[in-house]
Amino acid sequence: SYPPRRFDLLAELLVQVIEQLDIDEAPVIAEEVGFRFGTELAGTLGLAGGAGAEGALQAVSGALETIGFGVAPEPEDQSLLTSHCPFGRTATDHPEIVCRIDQGIVRGLMATAAGSQGPVVVSPHEGPDDACVAAV
Repeated sequence: SYPPRRFDLLAELLVQVIEQLDIDEAPVIAEEVGFRFGTELAGTLGLAGGAGAEGALQAVSGALETIGFGVAPEPEDQSLLTSHCPFGRTATDHPEIVCRIDQGIVRGLMATAAGSQGPVVVSPHEGPDDACVAAV
C-alpha cells in the first residue's frame, strides 16, 4: 500500500543508500552492519558463550523474537525457521540487502551464544508463506 509506513519508508531509503555505495560491496556492508547489531543485542540481552548448539539456537531464537521476528529453532537441522520478518515489504523488495542484514544479525547472535563464529546462510523457505531459514 502507498504511502508506506514510516518504518518501511526508512528501511527502503536506507537500502537505497547502501546500494549507492558500491553494488558489489552492498551485501557485505549490510551483513557487517547486521553482525555488529547482533553482537550488541547479544550483549544487551546477556547472552553468553558455551550454551551448546541447541542452547544457542534457543537463545538466538528468543533474541530475534525481542526485535520482532517470529522464529522457531530447528535443532535437528541446525537452523532457525522464520515465520515473521519485521523488515516486511523491504525484505521482499530487496532480499540481497535485507536478508544479508538478517544473516549478519543471526551470525552475531550465534557468535556470542555459541562462543564461536561459524557461517550462517539465510534463504527463503519453500512453502506457502514468506518464511526464511537461517542455517547455522
